[in-house]
Amino acid sequence: MKTFPFIAPKQSIILLRIAVSLFLMAHGLIRIYLGTVGGFGEFLDSKGFFIGVPLAWAITVFEIAGGATMALGFYVKWIAAVFMIELTMGIFLFIWRTDGS
Repeated sequence: MKTFPFIAPKQSIILLRIAVSLFLMAHGLIRIYLGTVGGFGEFLDSKGFFIGVPLAWAITVFEIAGGATMALGFYVKWIAAVFMIELTMGIFLFIWRTDGS
């Protein structure tokens, strides 16, 4: 029986990258499955974004395609940077929405 740690650090980073990628893909896929992309676009419009629905579709497609690309190990740093910006903006927009401002 192997002792702890069971996998090497490099392997654990790969597993973490794949797991995060799958979560991000699921985030976009569930939006399509539930048909809430239009509602997301209307939310973006209400926050002053130009062309909210097309932007919502672009974000959704990027979550799916970018997540798949990142899971496969291509352009990981660039895609991760865009995901960080996207998710940070989402957090700020949600706080802005619930703050009443």
